[in-house]
Amino acid sequence: MRLLDGLGVPHNAEKAAAGFFLWIDLRRWVGAAGGGWDGEKVVRRAMQDAGLYLTPGVHMSAEEPGFFRLCFARTEEEVREGVRRLRSALSKFEDGVNSHVDAKLKDAPSMDASNGMKLENKVEQLEISS
Repeated sequence: MRLLDGLGVPHNAEKAAAGFFLWIDLRRWVGAAGGGWDGEKVVRRAMQDAGLYLTPGVHMSAEEPGFFRLCFARTEEEVREGVRRLRSALSKFEDGVNSHVDAKLKDAPSMDASNGMKLENKVEQLEISS
């Protein structure tokens, strides 16, 4: 799931043993959208506006907001298109995500500064490595 890695989206692919689903961690973007279950709804709406549906964690009994279920039982091109749409939806929250990351970088000077890269830079890396 290099495509998700390129967006900086954590996922459980390394732990998945079977099936066609991944949990992806969009807590940073949900936080930038106001946080909590309401923030999850805002991110879900942005994804739907981009033509993408991922099952929100609230519908899967997630313990906390920000986790979504991604189904990858599609062709490679369809999965790539889905990730492009995800990138589009998440870009709406970029300023809030970067503000959150910048604040963490101030508090943790030993953190790798690349964590604060803007989403566009991660997208450029994604397109180069894909």
